[in-house]
Amino acid sequence: VVRSDMGCGSTIGPITASHLGVRTVDIGLPTFAMHSIRELCGSHDLAHLVKVLSAFY
Repeated sequence: VVRSDMGCGSTIGPITASHLGVRTVDIGLPTFAMHSIRELCGSHDLAHLVKVLSAFY
């Protein structure tokens, strides 16, 4: 269990980027209270991310 007053690390993005040898961007949906018993994110966040990525790519 991670205490709420301590950091809990990172995502796999930086680790993957360091092994690929290509420029990368670590993106994802924002989550409030990640790894807690009650993680929260917006119900429309996935649709918004798809829209942004579709426009960019």
